[in-house]
Amino acid sequence: MRLSSVLLIRYLGKSLRVSTITICTSQYYFHREYWKIRDSILESELLVLRILNFDLDVDMPHFYIMRYLRDTLLPVKKKFNNTYDFERFAHSLIEYCMRIANDSFLDRFYTKYSGREIAFCEDFQVSSKSIEGISICLIV
Repeated sequence: MRLSSVLLIRYLGKSLRVSTITICTSQYYFHREYWKIRDSILESELLVLRILNFDLDVDMPHFYIMRYLRDTLLPVKKKFNNTYDFERFAHSLIEYCMRIANDSFLDRFYTKYSGREIAFCEDFQVSSKSIEGISICLIV
């Protein structure tokens, strides 16, 4: 539960002179006053974020990584004798790329580059290495 919801429930409990447990478990939760105050708090939070220039719509590279890997792994599937080896290889490759994507959260990559650029660089880095003895050629 968000802090604003907790504060709102306490405020509503004091103004209606009932306990917060009663508000959470009864029809008071659906009271018009609750929703009006909740909406004003959310609008105020968004206004503060807009004033401080917070970008809440961050383009993450995970979607692009999966798309690039899908396009890259389909031609490579023919090199494998059975599907189990291919699935194991694909799983290790995807896991490696996702680890790189999650580790890049520790730096300022997401403020400098788009998710598409980060995903392309990660896939290019992975494709230039050999994983389990098979190198992948990435053609974009």
